[in-house]
Amino acid sequence: MLPQTDRNPLLPALLAFAAGAMIAGADWLPTTASLWLPAALITALSSLTLLRRPLARVRFLALLLPLFFLCGLLYTESFLSPKVPPHHLTRLIPEKQDASLTGTLIQKPVFKNGKTYLILETDSILLPSTQAPLATTGRITLTVNAPLLKGLVPGQDYLVRARLSLPEKLATPGTFDYAGYLAAEEIMVKGWVATPIFIQPISTLANNRFSLSTPYFLERYRQQFETFLHANLSPDIAGLYQALLIGDASALSPEVAEMYRATGIMHILAISGSHLVVVAFLTTFFFRFLVNRFTWLLLRLPANKISLALSFPVLLLYTGFAGFQPPVVRSLIMTTVFIAAILLDRQWSSLNNLAIAAFCILLLNPLSIYTASFQLSFAATAAIVLAMPLLAAWHPPKNGHSSWETLRYLIISGLFISCAAFLATAPFSLVHFNRISPLGPITTLLVTPLLCFWTLPLGLMAILVQPFSPMAAVFLLKTGAPGIQISHALTAFLASLPFFSLWLPTPSPPALILSFVLVFLIFHSKRPFPIMGMLVCLALLLSGYQLLPKWHDNSVRISFLAVGNGNAAVVEQPDHGVILIDGGGPPTGFFNVGERVIAPFLWHRQIRRVEQIILTHPHADHFNGLPWIIKKFQPKILWLSETSSQE
Repeated sequence: MLPQTDRNPLLPALLAFAAGAMIAGADWLPTTASLWLPAALITALSSLTLLRRPLARVRFLALLLPLFFLCGLLYTESFLSPKVPPHHLTRLIPEKQDASLTGTLIQKPVFKNGKTYLILETDSILLPSTQAPLATTGRITLTVNAPLLKGLVPGQDYLVRARLSLPEKLATPGTFDYAGYLAAEEIMVKGWVATPIFIQPISTLANNRFSLSTPYFLERYRQQFETFLHANLSPDIAGLYQALLIGDASALSPEVAEMYRATGIMHILAISGSHLVVVAFLTTFFFRFLVNRFTWLLLRLPANKISLALSFPVLLLYTGFAGFQPPVVRSLIMTTVFIAAILLDRQWSSLNNLAIAAFCILLLNPLSIYTASFQLSFAATAAIVLAMPLLAAWHPPKNGHSSWETLRYLIISGLFISCAAFLATAPFSLVHFNRISPLGPITTLLVTPLLCFWTLPLGLMAILVQPFSPMAAVFLLKTGAPGIQISHALTAFLASLPFFSLWLPTPSPPALILSFVLVFLIFHSKRPFPIMGMLVCLALLLSGYQLLPKWHDNSVRISFLAVGNGNAAVVEQPDHGVILIDGGGPPTGFFNVGERVIAPFLWHRQIRRVEQIILTHPHADHFNGLPWIIKKFQPKILWLSETSSQE
């Protein structure tokens, strides 16, 4: 059964708006000024069609979709090229330079890869060319060349001496767009702080750091709870609790993070809609227990709706405790829309409610549509909504069914929902990560009860009781720790299996569109043989398998990659053979240029094998990225220079 537009009137409008937002900023588009005229004409024609009946509705809808497309395009363009005030940081530092600035620390410090990362909301800057500080605005992310600075507190004003610069734009196709990622979080400037001595507090904080009068009390408690975790638990347990409860995965060891990525369940550790659903369920259950104690209230208002409405402030507080990070805020908006739908008895149209949530998020920041978290969360939720009617047919009758039938239904439905979410998110996973786990739905089914239904509720209760009874909080955390240990053991075993994790090329735009068409048809097909055929087609499409040989014009294509330090060049020959010359790489081992730059470029070019690798000379800035490429692309020939390093 196809989604009915009468029940989901916002769904076509959302898809048109999202399509316009996705192509915003493309080089082949006309200028923004030239698009306002067709938008105005379509708006006028849409208004005129409403005066004519009975064809008014059909013509109105036919004009409304192009209008939403143009609105999405123009609105997103305004965020891609924002008009910043003259005193904004980006106007004051057109190039790299040292400066002193003052600002408020708005988030707790994050320690990763041997460095501390800060985010400041600036208010003044002193440049070498000026004699007095200039008033300024704008957020800046600072990297401090030091371990975690525990003395820094959110809400405190600081004076910082740093080397400032604008984030570099995307240089190598297929690689992570760091500048775009920062822009989505309203950060347009970055800075390097050579030593902690260059960070000094300006004012003294009040003694009560958790006073409700300050807007940063949740962020300060978040910082304090992180310290509490690492003081009372082992590093691996504390690191996963930190990711699961406060949305900070920086403390996960590289080995643990790789296990969860390889098994396709890294999303479970990020605070998302599933976390807020658990919070909503626990708080609703608690408030329902309290409401049932007041008979006069039950006679006047529905207990379920009262309990659900009372859970919203708790969800808002937990979102603040998670740092109001964009993915968590998006999850809050989605959860809020569905809560409002239940309170207004409008929950019958889940796809329409999902469209409302998407519109709310995109109106706040349309750049969210480019992020992996937005695309994956909405694709997974839409897949679950479409899969639920199919599950209803398998539900055992209310009377006369055994406990085994109920358990079997729960297992089958959980696996079915996991598979549906996997099919819908697999194309996006390849676009952003070039990696999928075919058995990820099984891993999700095994690990989700351990982390989301055991460890997470106990951790949430520990957050509540920790200020009043630290011993009780430690008891709750240690009670939930076995869930983490079992989860670690399961993911370590599954990640060691062959072919459990696949690295695949980036799907081309036509392949991406065709993939979603196949996924949509799979959800709405009732016969097993067509479903199996479409699954095979989808697997071939996502694998990057070329049904037809590539066209070539007998020319050689040479690409020089931006790898920071050193050199790396990719030579594509007329016979489709690929040669990689050098691997580049920074002097430190925290950034693997082979995994983060060279491989994404190769996959973006639909290259799955590298026939030859040439190392011109054995310096670190020429071979650092090669081990990872050799492991994943398995070259036939490896050319090594006989010159020895003289360093």
